[in-house]
Amino acid sequence: MKLTNTSLKLLMIEDNPGDARLIHEMLSEADGAPFDSESVNGLSKGLERLATGYFDVLLLDLGLPDSHGLDTFNKLHAQSPQVPVVILTDLDDASLAYKAVRNGAQDYLVKSQMNSNLLIRSMYYAIERKQAESNITQLNRDLETVRNVDKLIVIEKERNRLLKKTCDTLIHTRGYDTAIIGFLDNENNFTTVVGSGLEDKVLSIREHLISGHFPSCVDNALSRNDPFLIVDKYSECESCFSGDDYPDRDIVIIRIKHANKLFGLLCVSLAADIALEYEEVELLMEVAGDIGLALHNMEVTKACEQAEKELKRSSAALDQFAYTTSHDLEVPLHMVSNTVQLIEQQCNKDRSNNEIRDLVDYARDGTSHMQSMINYLHDLSQVSSNGKPFEPVNFEEIVAQVCNDLKYEIEKSGAVITTDTLPTIKIDASQIISLIRYRVENTIMFSNIEKPHIHISSQQNGSEWIFSVRDNNIGCGDYPGSGIGLAFGEKIIQRHRGRIWVEPEPGLGTMLYFTIPVLE
Repeated sequence: MKLTNTSLKLLMIEDNPGDARLIHEMLSEADGAPFDSESVNGLSKGLERLATGYFDVLLLDLGLPDSHGLDTFNKLHAQSPQVPVVILTDLDDASLAYKAVRNGAQDYLVKSQMNSNLLIRSMYYAIERKQAESNITQLNRDLETVRNVDKLIVIEKERNRLLKKTCDTLIHTRGYDTAIIGFLDNENNFTTVVGSGLEDKVLSIREHLISGHFPSCVDNALSRNDPFLIVDKYSECESCFSGDDYPDRDIVIIRIKHANKLFGLLCVSLAADIALEYEEVELLMEVAGDIGLALHNMEVTKACEQAEKELKRSSAALDQFAYTTSHDLEVPLHMVSNTVQLIEQQCNKDRSNNEIRDLVDYARDGTSHMQSMINYLHDLSQVSSNGKPFEPVNFEEIVAQVCNDLKYEIEKSGAVITTDTLPTIKIDASQIISLIRYRVENTIMFSNIEKPHIHISSQQNGSEWIFSVRDNNIGCGDYPGSGIGLAFGEKIIQRHRGRIWVEPEPGLGTMLYFTIPVLE
């Protein structure tokens, strides 16, 4: 069997000198077998040797002077579970072999059935299987760490608690000595420092970061664009993080960054038994990346909440302004209207001056239009505060109510209102009635033809109904020079989670569109 030239450390626990010599001969028969073997004749000596040295593989006899049977393997495996064990025994016992492998042994060989190739192949397979098991265990731990951090990100919405619990998770799932996260403000000053693990080290690094007296390792991590920094603790951070107290710990600093913004640093001191490999650094970089994204999302959420509060404040202020303005305009408008009526009464006594009569009629129409505008403004201020619960209503009932409310105006103007078959939707009926009534009223009021025609139709588009109100006037049917009616409609439809817009149809009139969600 052709083997590699890499030397492998082998420990054999065998009390029979003849069997030990035979095994050494089998190893020497292999073509260049690079085994650096060592033998002891008892379990206690084997445990002592494992405690002080490193071995790639172990050969174990179950019948030793100080231990017998499967308990021999169990004791050894409990102390050194990372070492692959091949059991050598005189007992050809399938049940015992099954139990040994189930408990963690890599193979079970009967001495009388063993040869050089079988022994060497078994040891190599044992090493490879143990490495595969170790890789799977490490991967599961990595996945557990990332999964736990991601759960925290979903559940924990308060920044400092998220950072502290992330440090707790790293200590719990990775076995680090210390995990610390420092959060930076926009001036690269640490405003929050949280950590878990060795309390004295957490307090030491927190004091350094908050005070602004950064050690060179932190300065380097902040100034460089490298995603991580492996600290030379002997020259950089001996007095603040690891130092002389823990000279055998590896230290890593990871930049917490997202969307080109540096949010802070993740500082980790590994336990003495954890080797600093690139896979470990990759895991920390993934955790830091997830935390960076979470901090970015928190900032975005906070900005949206602030913008929403400001929007609500502005909307409330606008409603109050509209209400106050509409109220304040009522008195002067009433005075103007009364004056026009007095002038009209005088004109009725003297019917010779038709020019003055026309002016009076014009003034009366103007005050009527102004009253309608004030009514719009008042209703606009009440959309949010006076809204009623949404209930299912057939839209044809909405149109019928509008026609009834404007019966006199419709008959006087000769207006015609037609509809297609209209659906049942969930709405605040009073507000939708107001919207349609204002539209019909304005069309009649500003009609430039003898018989205004208004047609209302609807069409389902996915999860919403698109309603259209078409007139045969030129223009949008709103007050000339004002958008109060359309603004009123926008506010109503926004409350109904819909959209509203106007499209002129040259030579035909104007089409008003708005959407309402489909009734669930």
